[in-house]
Amino acid sequence: MREFLPEIGDPLDDFYKRQLTLLGKTKTVYVAGSSSAVIVISETPGIKLYVARFARWVRDAGLTVYMPSLFGRDGEMPGVGKAMLTVARACISREFTQIPPNDQ
Repeated sequence: MREFLPEIGDPLDDFYKRQLTLLGKTKTVYVAGSSSAVIVISETPGIKLYVARFARWVRDAGLTVYMPSLFGRDGEMPGVGKAMLTVARACISREFTQIPPNDQ
């Protein structure tokens, strides 16, 4: 198992980076493994060391991991200021403001 120091970060170089475009927005999806699929969704502020470590555990268990990059800077451990900036951007992100309400 790879070990990374938080102050250095995680290059995520053992994942294949796929670019996925949907409705005009392109996002990076990190993929690793070669069996049944598991989607690993990170919380804000994004793909950090602990999320990537979990994804590697899933991959090492014999599954394929799909880990989309939705927020922040991948592999970086943000300080409080950067984390709050990422949360603010996510809160006003167009993807979230375009979700239709449940009118049932």
